[in-house]
Amino acid sequence: MLDVLATDDMITAGEVRVDDAGLTSDHRLVVYSLSTSPHHNNIAVDKPFRRIRNVNVTEFEQALRQMPLFTSPATTVDGFADQIEADVVAVLDKFASLHRSRRRPSKPVTRWLSTDAIDS
Repeated sequence: MLDVLATDDMITAGEVRVDDAGLTSDHRLVVYSLSTSPHHNNIAVDKPFRRIRNVNVTEFEQALRQMPLFTSPATTVDGFADQIEADVVAVLDKFASLHRSRRRPSKPVTRWLSTDAIDS
């Protein structure tokens, strides 16, 4: 029998050991320590955003209707999906360019935890 211990790259599994559980069964107990806190809690990340609040909807719609998506739509589903993405992004870039904000991830809310739980 093969036991598999799988985690994602945000979780670290360490000290894996197999316990024979006192030889009371033909099964073994797989024991490991698991770190559930990401290693990069305080690393700032780039968050892309667009300022769409002040976009003139009428002008946006007119610009979009002049794109190949409307003037010469693709004949295949995949081609049409690619066209939607390319044309909508192109018009968005014109009316609400992509900006990046560098922010640290928010801290987890622990107000409801006891001090013993927070310290663990």
